[in-house]
Amino acid sequence: MEEKIYALRNSSFWYDDEFFFNLMNSNDHIGHITAIFEDKEQAIQEWKRLEYEFTHKINFNNFMREDISFNIEEILPHRTWNDLKNLDIEELFTVLHHNDIHAYYLYEYPKQIKQGVAWDNSENNYHFSDACTEYDFRKNYFIDATFINDDPLLIHVSPSVDSFIFILYGSLSDLSDTPILLSQLIQQEENLNYDEDRKLLRIKQLDSSTLNSLNVLLKNPIQYLNIEEIYEIEKSLNQTHLKGIE
Repeated sequence: MEEKIYALRNSSFWYDDEFFFNLMNSNDHIGHITAIFEDKEQAIQEWKRLEYEFTHKINFNNFMREDISFNIEEILPHRTWNDLKNLDIEELFTVLHHNDIHAYYLYEYPKQIKQGVAWDNSENNYHFSDACTEYDFRKNYFIDATFINDDPLLIHVSPSVDSFIFILYGSLSDLSDTPILLSQLIQQEENLNYDEDRKLLRIKQLDSSTLNSLNVLLKNPIQYLNIEEIYEIEKSLNQTHLKGIE
């Protein structure tokens, strides 16, 4: 029996001039890891609490979607749009979950599973993304981490993983002390593509074979981190950026 860990990720909210949407899908497995738990029920309760808190803080703007107002009474009989602010945590979560307008997603991982990550010398940190939006009060900086496509532990991940794309940024000479050999490998491997204009190396499916072939040529080999390690780094990352804007 694999030891499990449960992670809550920030999915970010954005506005398209008409309605609010969550920026990430649950199968993306991206977004700042806000909290981790070893107990699933504790994770679910915290998920519900965070959703309740977020919804009230943004004054229910996350319900601004054309399809939602029509089904509230179907989900909660005798309740209407005007009753939303009076719903308790359980009732509100039921509506949020039915309409998939989560501000967070819950993930189940084997404790030992690892993701590939890239070191960024310019930031003196792992390469990370910024999914902060002007419509969301939460900071959302997260490490660009990708699961290994042929990792046998993936069968224990929920929701399932849809993408194994991994990107390295920089010119070939930035990435490798032997750029000619790296270029030759890219030409030989269908799994690799280099965008000269954007200066990025795209790995279509990060698997152990591709990773091993690349790492011997890279100045900064692709590293492995588990979920708990990523959580600790992202916690520090978001705290640092929060201090920077205070």
